[in-house]
Amino acid sequence: GLWSNQPAYRHTLNSRGTNRSMKRFEFPLESVLRLRKFAEAEARQALTEALTERNAAEAALHATRTRIAGYMRQLTEDLPTLAANEVVGMWQELDHLEEVALKQAAHLADCEAEVQRRTEAYIEAQKERKPLERLKEEMHREYLHEMDLAEQAFNDELAVIGHSRKGGEA
Repeated sequence: GLWSNQPAYRHTLNSRGTNRSMKRFEFPLESVLRLRKFAEAEARQALTEALTERNAAEAALHATRTRIAGYMRQLTEDLPTLAANEVVGMWQELDHLEEVALKQAAHLADCEAEVQRRTEAYIEAQKERKPLERLKEEMHREYLHEMDLAEQAFNDELAVIGHSRKGGEA
């Protein structure tokens, strides 16, 4: 995420001049965010699978229609030279291919509907994750601001202590 490359702890000097570590940022809804990210990833995977199946169905239908067009072209071009049993065989194959194409078209329509359902599910999963991401980012910005204020207050305190020591020596 945005702060994954941030150090786990911010280091400042304590009153003795040694490092002290400030509490690390923890998002209280991290487990919920993780679950929503997981649900979104699963929805994305389901959509990818549906798209793959839809593309395969589309390719199969295209191949069948190409075969039908080839038979039709062969019938019209070669009809005078074909024997009667060849013409009957080609028409039977055409009938069979038309039935196959109808089934493939119905399957493609089912695949399109599934892609639509899974697209909606994926968008919904994104909508459930994004507000938590924004909240986490805002809370992290507030945390960094508070740490900066605490560090500044500490540095101011050191400056006052240093100044009072110099004043006492004079």
